[in-house]
Amino acid sequence: MLPNDRTPLRGRDTERALLHRRVGAARQDGRGRVVVVAGAPGSGKSRLLQEARALAADAGARVLAVSGDPDEHVIPHGPLLDAVQAGPHPLLPPDVLAALPRGPEQGWWLRNELQARLERLAMQQHVLVSVDDLQWCDHATLRVLRTLPPRLATEAVVWVVAVREGEVDPAVSATVRALTEAGADRVDLRPLDDEAVAQLAGDVLGATPDDDVLASAARADGHPLLLVELLRGWQDEHLVQLDAGRARLVDDVLPARLRDAVARRTERLSAPARELLQVGAVLGRQFPPDLLAAVLDRPPTAVLGPLQEVIAAGLLADAGEQIGFRHDLIRESVAAGMPAGFARVLRRHAVDVLLARGAPTLQVATMLAESAAPGDLVAVEALRSAAATLALTSSPAAAGFSLRALELLPADSPLRPETAAESVLLLWQCGRAVAAQELAATMLAGTLGVDPVAEAQVRLGLARFTTRYLATEAVRQCETALTLPGLPEDLRTRLRLVLAVNHGLGGDPEAADAVLASVRDAVEDDADPRLVSVLARAETYVAFHRHRWDRAFRRHQDVIRLAPAGEEINPPGMWEAAMWTSIGQPARCLALVDAELSAARADGRIGSLLLYSSLRARALFDAGRLVEARAEAESVLDMEDVDLVGGLLDLLVVHVLVRGALHAGRPDVVRADRARVQQMSTDDTGQVRRNGLWLTALIADAAGDTAAALAGAAEGIATLERPGPSLAGLPDIADEVLLVRMALRAGEREVAVRAGAVAQRRAAANPTYPMAAAVARHARGLIDDDEACLRDALRLMADTERPLVRASAQEDLARLVAAARPREAVALLDDALAAYTAAGAERDAARARRRLRDLGVRRRRTLGPPAAQHGLVALTPAEREVVRLVAEGGTNREVAARLFLSPHTVNTHLRNAFTKLGVRSRVEVARLVDAGR
Repeated sequence: MLPNDRTPLRGRDTERALLHRRVGAARQDGRGRVVVVAGAPGSGKSRLLQEARALAADAGARVLAVSGDPDEHVIPHGPLLDAVQAGPHPLLPPDVLAALPRGPEQGWWLRNELQARLERLAMQQHVLVSVDDLQWCDHATLRVLRTLPPRLATEAVVWVVAVREGEVDPAVSATVRALTEAGADRVDLRPLDDEAVAQLAGDVLGATPDDDVLASAARADGHPLLLVELLRGWQDEHLVQLDAGRARLVDDVLPARLRDAVARRTERLSAPARELLQVGAVLGRQFPPDLLAAVLDRPPTAVLGPLQEVIAAGLLADAGEQIGFRHDLIRESVAAGMPAGFARVLRRHAVDVLLARGAPTLQVATMLAESAAPGDLVAVEALRSAAATLALTSSPAAAGFSLRALELLPADSPLRPETAAESVLLLWQCGRAVAAQELAATMLAGTLGVDPVAEAQVRLGLARFTTRYLATEAVRQCETALTLPGLPEDLRTRLRLVLAVNHGLGGDPEAADAVLASVRDAVEDDADPRLVSVLARAETYVAFHRHRWDRAFRRHQDVIRLAPAGEEINPPGMWEAAMWTSIGQPARCLALVDAELSAARADGRIGSLLLYSSLRARALFDAGRLVEARAEAESVLDMEDVDLVGGLLDLLVVHVLVRGALHAGRPDVVRADRARVQQMSTDDTGQVRRNGLWLTALIADAAGDTAAALAGAAEGIATLERPGPSLAGLPDIADEVLLVRMALRAGEREVAVRAGAVAQRRAAANPTYPMAAAVARHARGLIDDDEACLRDALRLMADTERPLVRASAQEDLARLVAAARPREAVALLDDALAAYTAAGAERDAARARRRLRDLGVRRRRTLGPPAAQHGLVALTPAEREVVRLVAEGGTNREVAARLFLSPHTVNTHLRNAFTKLGVRSRVEVARLVDAGR
């Protein structure tokens, strides 16, 4: 709706007061606020936002105005970029935008840039971001609006978001839900009351309305737009008379402009004016006059008269460089009144004009999708081009355009197979896995005219792509392709290699070995280093899962040497780092990961950032740095729009969150993640499923239900002797000890012996890795209550990088020697307690203190949950350093650069610190630090 600031805001005193309080509070305490305004079309949402902007500007705030557009809702970040690049001093100058990394992750970098700039701006003055017509914002803008308000909750940034009530895009509903669940105020605009109606009538008519005017105005039911239309109609048709400051009705009839509504008013226009209005409805809510003339194929002077006629009728308004509909309802009514076929043809013609004038394909993609007829090959190519562009930033919209292009193609078109394949990949990419599989099945069943070689190539492409999401789907595609007749041998070789990689990645080295046996000679004789690299990658997975660690590391060096530069899907350095932490050397893993993270940030590779941040969380957990591990894992979850690669969320992030919460004694966190664990436990991928079942078993064991624990681990127990992960998806060298302990508590000695034997065979296969021998001796010591074995384990773990594993061995030895040598037992338990306390493992620390009490020794609790601690002393070293730099005026991005962390991790540390300190803004934390508390 075109703004009208000539009349006061009426009937919204409560809403205006709320906005005034929120803006004022942000200025006072430096905390962010969010207000969601919902209402029917014409209920005054835009007017209320206009008032919010005026209030904020009067209070000295910087104001950014974002507005969705129904005709540009597929342009990624379109409304947002218009707002942040507007004015003489744009928040995001064009040169900064141009310098952001390109590619699929540009949206992620843009959000981080906006976050950093809003943080910096909010340190200088409070900020108001108004968002009008949320229902017409593109998916990328919606993603920003879901993520930035909570991230900037500690900054003086107020968000006021207006959305139309009724049926909206699910992404819009998700955005509103996310904002309200995060604590946003919700304002539902209701009809104006009688007093407000009287005030608004007086404003419009320029006099106090009499009782007859008010009684007749009641027919608008308090709807602001209808009321204004009624009042202005009376004025236009001289149905109201002003007398001594009073307005009275000359005749109590509805004015024609309201009685006839838009359709009747349109009918009274001249034919040229009516045609102009219809073209305008096709072009959008606003459009330049010269475009109107071009679509009508007339010189600008020829459209001047009809344009003035439509403006005089109150349907269009002059908005400076643009002509616009007075309200979206008017435009929608005009468009709905046109015959569907005529509207489609008109829209298609408008697209041709826009393209001829140099409009980007993306700008007209929505109009084209709605107006193109079957067989329109120009539209097909344009839609495919738009889909390719959007695939980088908005895969749901890209999939929609690609599917529409497929619909438009003739049944015998040679373009159908490749267009269908593009659609399948985009459906996978946007999370519509079922639709992707259904289309692939249709496409590859012969209905799209695919020959066996073409089908195999399509399946190979799908396999390579779905490796990123689901190894089992990649395996299925390769296996199906290999059954096709007449495939050239080089294509079969590539299919077998990708199949072997996915078997290995999915934790099935036996299947991978079987495939490799059929292809190894052919690949080793081939001069193509890419094929040799894929072979080496598969053999690395196999060697590792068969506990041949030296060979795995050697073969991995071949992967590093031969892999294509910039590999984003399972980059080669990732697996080496994962192997190191898996076998008990998280420090080696962290060194590799931190170097890769620095390079990924510099190069703008968000895929690698996601992978390595997830692995960093696991390595921090293994290193006994539980608070930092949780912060890193939560930072990965903050990247909510980035695709999680290869079961990453399950195998690394959820694993770290649940295991860390069990050590810390945080049942609330375990409950929060329980749904993810249950989902993992029924996953089609064995590696993911067994990891979920293992976590389920550990949760039950922590609750004292040993029978349920062992039942939960049943599938993993059944596969113990098979090569490959049977418990955690990324194996943990110490898991066999946990299983031994669990089995012994449940009276299942046979299971314990089997787990101990697995640990012993692994140690024998890797004699140069002391941690493998230490775990084997630890397991044997538990099974046989063997003091010597436990002492061997502790000796072998003297320099271990797994402090919690060593502390548990100390507890176990203390239990054995307590009766005969209580002093030694106390010393062992004190050492274990110190390790648990340093790690933040409160549940384990409580158990050690309980055992000390059994020996007559009481140790004070030196660690507690955040609620039990107060002031800066409650913070971890990492949180304390973040708080110090923030208090000095650093933004999250600046602090991240100083500490070599991601901004997301800094945000998590800051959020945890604020909870412990009892503050909710940077202003408050700076005051607290200054006070030295």
